Amino acid sequence: MPSSNPQRSNDVCTVVSLLPYPLCEEKPGLVPGTFKIPYTEPGDFTLFNVERCTHAVYLDSNRPRLIVTDPSDLVAKSIAYDHKIAMICYEAGIAEPGISWVWGEYQNDADGKSAFILQHNLLLKQLNELQTEWYTRLLRMADDDWATYRKHKFITQLQRVAARVLGQVDREWMLEHRIEEALSKCKFCFSQVHPEACICYSCHGILDQERYKKEFLGAGTIEKVKG
Repeated sequence: MPSSNPQRSNDVCTVVSLLPYPLCEEKPGLVPGTFKIPYTEPGDFTLFNVERCTHAVYLDSNRPRLIVTDPSDLVAKSIAYDHKIAMICYEAGIAEPGISWVWGEYQNDADGKSAFILQHNLLLKQLNELQTEWYTRLLRMADDDWATYRKHKFITQLQRVAARVLGQVDREWMLEHRIEEALSKCKFCFSQVHPEACICYSCHGILDQERYKKEFLGAGTIEKVKG
């Protein structure tokens, strides 16, 4: 997305991320070679500075390795681009994870973000639109997988995040997942049971004595079960 190369007083670029998850991008051979961008809250963005790196080039056994400089813009572009193309449902310029880069240094604080919005508001809007379409495609894929297999292992955590961000949590695979997450353990057999269960369906142990006496025995709907 960056289209110009202005005069810079120092070799620093800034990666901007709208990703709803932390990113740890590894660049083997570079020094430094690990770039950790924190989780971004929906509706916000994260700024991450990238300086020039170096890498060693082997010449031969009689000479030391040659240390070569990697400009910050090449490193920043690699961080953003390599992550995007590795993600499912990515389509360049149409559906992309919300990450890019710009020339210059912007700090990830209130002042830095204000300055960034002033100069790159259009970029933020574009990233948001691209990521929204990416989310939409992730949800479409999740719907198809659920209709075919009806197994939660086919729904990724990223797809669940996309549903929450877009406010589309009424999908069947989201509702059933929330029930599964809320399951507690039976104090008798330790199998998973619904948090509102009165009797364990596995061992028939009574989990809530008061409710059992009032709603079952008191109503005469069930014979007394040993607790």
